[in-house]
Amino acid sequence: MSAGGSDERRARRRWRLLPAAFLLLLGWAWVAGSLLNLQAAPAAMAALLVLLWTAGPLLALRRWPPRRALPACVGAGLAWAAIFPLAQPVRSERDWSAGHERTATFREPEPGVIEIDGVRDFRHGPEGPEVVRWERRRYALDALESVDFLIEPVPELPAVAHAMLSFGFAGGERLVVSVETRRERGEEYSAVAGLFRRYELIYVLADERDALALRLNERGHELRIHPIRAEPAALRTMLLAILERAQALGERPEPYHTLRRNCTTSLVRHFEELRGRPLPPDWRILLPAHADALAWELGLIEGAGSLEDARRRHCVRGPVDDSPGGAEFSRALRAR
Repeated sequence: MSAGGSDERRARRRWRLLPAAFLLLLGWAWVAGSLLNLQAAPAAMAALLVLLWTAGPLLALRRWPPRRALPACVGAGLAWAAIFPLAQPVRSERDWSAGHERTATFREPEPGVIEIDGVRDFRHGPEGPEVVRWERRRYALDALESVDFLIEPVPELPAVAHAMLSFGFAGGERLVVSVETRRERGEEYSAVAGLFRRYELIYVLADERDALALRLNERGHELRIHPIRAEPAALRTMLLAILERAQALGERPEPYHTLRRNCTTSLVRHFEELRGRPLPPDWRILLPAHADALAWELGLIEGAGSLEDARRRHCVRGPVDDSPGGAEFSRALRAR
């Protein structure tokens, strides 16, 4: 057998091993990220585990032929993927950041009336909340008239945004639903950390003056406030499902996930309840700055003209006067 034929076979074997090597690389990156975001272990211990995980595949490749070493390393990565959730438990008792200390609960004291305990009505300043107020509010379900889909684009990242809902009642009172990462005091948000169970998930129920003035005045972001087409009965079903979900998260916390369980994907299930059927899979669900384009195509957003016309018509930029509260603030915001 010629030396050239032997070299050719070795080259073919190397090419066949490339997919396994790629999986090994992805597995190493995932394990390294999970270890470095492991809250249950000190940073030094996590770094040591990453070094050991790096040394393991190298030793395996050195001692075993690649066709045995690579599957073993990939299998070890899958095993860690199964074990990691047990090492990173979600908890409801932490030193939470301002505005995330409480989760909302609700009850129906009489037919057609809901009472929500834990509606946030903060006044925000440059250094954080200046007025901290949690309220118990009552709403008549028959007075529920509308819902708006809110998009808060992030200027530095054109495809990234935060999505919210604002329910409108007769008389102008509104209730905002914002699905967020429940962070600990002093903890910053990281999309990478959000892949590794670093945060819990929370449904924040807030007054519009709180949730919207925070974004327009303190953060300097713009908002798109799109009215949604919906029947009152569907709105009531949607709101009750949201309240049940918010309360369940307070009782049984779940981890936030940057891709699978975030602000937009969490709202998708509620839009499906509104439509009465599933939304089609779409990349714009993962890039929330474009989520209103999907809603427009599905006929959910009210108004004539094009999507760009709707965005211009429904765009609000700060600063706004947050001295009036309740219905007066909401009416003035939409009249701009």
